Amino acid sequence: MYVIYLPGNSIRNKEWIEKIKANFDSFSKGEIVYYDHWEKGEENIYFEKELEKLTKMGKEKDNYVLFAKSVGVILALKAVADKIIKPQKVIFCGFPCSFVAGNNFSVDVGKALSKLSTPTVFVQNEFDKVGGEKEVKKVLKKFKPKKYSIVTNPGIYTHDYENYPQLTKLAREFFEKG
Repeated sequence: MYVIYLPGNSIRNKEWIEKIKANFDSFSKGEIVYYDHWEKGEENIYFEKELEKLTKMGKEKDNYVLFAKSVGVILALKAVADKIIKPQKVIFCGFPCSFVAGNNFSVDVGKALSKLSTPTVFVQNEFDKVGGEKEVKKVLKKFKPKKYSIVTNPGIYTHDYENYPQLTKLAREFFEKG
């Protein structure tokens, strides 16, 4: 199986996504979308540029899955909702609820969620500062994506998703399941 990895916005996510990929390499192959703003020392993602990279990767593969965190989730939602890419399955870590209210990108997150029919697992820390479990459940109930489930990491207050064995096990089971 082939995994396309979409990290979060901060440069700290570069090392994190590389650790995720290294763990997932035990059962898959894949490619990370490295964000241009990291190389330039900029704070925020060049959304349209990264969307182009994702589009190109998705068009080069017939059978692939996505693993995304935070702003990577927004990139993935836009591309999937607009049918630019067609992953078989998706795992979203740290869904950023703040993006539902509005952002600087050309993404109607609510509309994208309502169009989401790809089997998806949302992995959310119970008290994630950009959207805890309760907020995410409220958003999902409102916009009703199809074929999704939520995995909650109880008692965690950060936007960090560093339980690599848990994520690896979840990804292997979900991605390999027929």
